[in-house]
Amino acid sequence: MRLPTRLFASVLLVSMLLVSAIGVLAQDNPPPTPFIPVATQPGSGGDAAPTLDAPIFATPTADSSTSETGDTVPAEETPAEVEATPAPPVDQPPAQANQCPIQVQEAFTATELICTDLLPGIACIGNGVIQAQQRTATETFAFAQPGDRTEFTSLNDLTLQTLSSPNQVWAVVEAQAPFSTRAGNGSANATLVAFGDVSLTNTGDNFDPNFLTASVLAQQGLNVRRTPDERGVVVYQLKPTDEVIVTGRTIDDQWVRIVIPNAFAATGWVYAPYMDVPGGIVVLPIVTVDSELPQLEAPEFGPMQAFTLRSTQYPPECDATPDSGLLIQSPDGLADAILMRINGVRIELNGSIFVQAQPSANLQIDVLEGEAVVSANGSSVTANTGNAVTVLLTEDMQANGTPNVAAYDQAAITPLPTRLLPRPFGIASASGAAAPASTGDTSAPDTTTPPEATTCVITASDAPKNIRSGPGVDYPTVGTLETGQTAIATGQATDSFNFAWYQIEQGWVRFDTVDSSMGCIDLPEVTTPSADAVPTAVTTEEATAIGSLTSSVVGDVCAAGEANVGGSSNGEDLALKLGGDWQATAGTQINVSVSGGLLRGEFGDYIRISTTDGAVLAQSGDSQMLSYIFESDTAFALEFSAANGDIVQAVVTCGP
Repeated sequence: MRLPTRLFASVLLVSMLLVSAIGVLAQDNPPPTPFIPVATQPGSGGDAAPTLDAPIFATPTADSSTSETGDTVPAEETPAEVEATPAPPVDQPPAQANQCPIQVQEAFTATELICTDLLPGIACIGNGVIQAQQRTATETFAFAQPGDRTEFTSLNDLTLQTLSSPNQVWAVVEAQAPFSTRAGNGSANATLVAFGDVSLTNTGDNFDPNFLTASVLAQQGLNVRRTPDERGVVVYQLKPTDEVIVTGRTIDDQWVRIVIPNAFAATGWVYAPYMDVPGGIVVLPIVTVDSELPQLEAPEFGPMQAFTLRSTQYPPECDATPDSGLLIQSPDGLADAILMRINGVRIELNGSIFVQAQPSANLQIDVLEGEAVVSANGSSVTANTGNAVTVLLTEDMQANGTPNVAAYDQAAITPLPTRLLPRPFGIASASGAAAPASTGDTSAPDTTTPPEATTCVITASDAPKNIRSGPGVDYPTVGTLETGQTAIATGQATDSFNFAWYQIEQGWVRFDTVDSSMGCIDLPEVTTPSADAVPTAVTTEEATAIGSLTSSVVGDVCAAGEANVGGSSNGEDLALKLGGDWQATAGTQINVSVSGGLLRGEFGDYIRISTTDGAVLAQSGDSQMLSYIFESDTAFALEFSAANGDIVQAVVTCGP
């Protein structure tokens, strides 16, 4: 009996020693402690940083569902009746608060310490709880903790949470935000400070100036079609080695979407194998005919230069607590003004403002220094230091009225953290006297009045263009669209060669002879008139006066008034002969205009008049029109520069 008793005692002693050792080890490995910055004590010297009297970071609550290390509780340790729930959505700031935040001034001091040396375009979290989303999500994005920094324009949503955070700790974000200038000569970085309960949602336009350009590989040029289909209407022709902006590809990699290189930068499609795209076609996004068109020009308001603001107002008993909102200060030495759009209200600022907004209430802009021009719903006011501008807002935070000027509330302005702004100034007395109001936009005047995007505008940019009675060269000429003249097209139709024609008030103009705007893409198809079978003939006396011009194909041109000839090239010759054998009497003037074809360097002319033995009588060079008066009775040929597959149409008339 003694041996078992001793054995039992020994086992008991060893167990007690093990428990004691485990306890010692546990004490040597305590859980991590939250980082709290060391505060500089008053009068200690040697440190010029502002003093922090107390920690200002939010303390995790006791019922937090996650550990400090980020490890989750094992499933078997979780009570069966407790189910995990998804994270709640971000709450929008309330319009009115029923409690006061804490440690407001300490939060501003923390921002001074943390957000130093901000680079242009960068936003920094100075304190508190922040939730943010990027415009384009990336795995490395981190913008939630004090000290985190990111590009301001990369944000799509930014929410500062004070009242909904543990202990209602004051939230602050500071940024060097890029805004465009009123003169349109680049951007300038303004200081932006958001604090309290604030949300900003981007409403600016995305813009990527790094468009790819591709060159044409086809030696005979390349047709541009309205749709990515070999049966699509031809709307333009590219020359060999032309370089164009490419913006997408079809899912089968057979067609590339391009920007047509004309005055209106319309969109078209080209056959992909004949385009040289840097990096290969796979670098282009997949698009369809219904895909959104790219932004080719820098917008007036880029990302986060326009946004929807929502902020919270606090109870009057919250001493020394400013209402939530934005402080914005234009940079020093700015001769112009920076531009922004907040809740649909345009603001031109050269100075400092405080902005706040609540639904079904007002957007309020307090001018702390300098000047601000505020425009909404066709009305503008110029506000000076001491003014407050208000614009009524809808429930969804959009402008629903015109700007009104009054004196700002000086008592409400005094607690603002103007010390976070780089340019110091004192709080001015309230003033209700505004600068003279204007009724329109005060930005640099635009001397042109562009048509609506849905309007089809055509322009004869390089030479006069024939206007015909119908959509085709078989129809007689009824007028001319002079060089530089524009017209509004209301319909379209195609001819027997599948070329598009635009219908204008005076008649019809072929698409590839004019520059056309974006609105021409969606013109409605219209029923076309029938071509006159018998052209109107001139009298014998008129024919005698203007001479004689005949063709073995089209007959007497002078008697008919004009002749239309056409054909396609098989590529065997540099030029295409049209109209057969021609004869002209002395003193006869011939006028020729051509569309289609390709100016080939080896030939050198769009149009050439040559004798039957090859002597050149007249040549047009790079012009698509040619006139010539015959000095004697002459047999001749009409030649037109063309590449393989080109369809050429020419109009021939006689007389002046």
